[in-house]
Amino acid sequence: MNFITCPKCGTECDKLFDSICRDCFFESFRLIELPLVLHVRICSSCGAYFHRSRWEDAGNLEEVVLKAVENTLFIHSEAGDVELYLEPKEITPYIYRVKAEVDAVVKDEPVHAEAETEVRVQRTACDMCSRESGGYFEAIIQVRAAGRFPTEEEKKGAVL
Repeated sequence: MNFITCPKCGTECDKLFDSICRDCFFESFRLIELPLVLHVRICSSCGAYFHRSRWEDAGNLEEVVLKAVENTLFIHSEAGDVELYLEPKEITPYIYRVKAEVDAVVKDEPVHAEAETEVRVQRTACDMCSRESGGYFEAIIQVRAAGRFPTEEEKKGAVL
């Protein structure tokens, strides 16, 4: 059997990964990346959460926290057969610790990686609840006449 010498560390191996041995390759390879702290905005009135520049209705708080972690988690593009496990733990009603574990196959080698993040929940008012509580109302009203255009008198009567 032919052995190849790793140009980085000098050990003999039977297969190279991007021109270096397996140990050197996986020493610098990052399977997953996750920020240390995530912020999630949730409406205190209706429970909607702010996601990608808009407010969306969501399930319970734990589901929102898990969805935020899933959306932020970066998994390397070379990873295949990815299995993701998320384990949330409520520290306070406003802080969660989420542990992410990923099993994948990279260059025909099984890889396991773990990361942990803190999710901080911010209670605010969404756009709709903020407007409702301030007494703001908005509507588009269409004034129509059957088979004809509205008269000036009808138009003036429709204007508030």
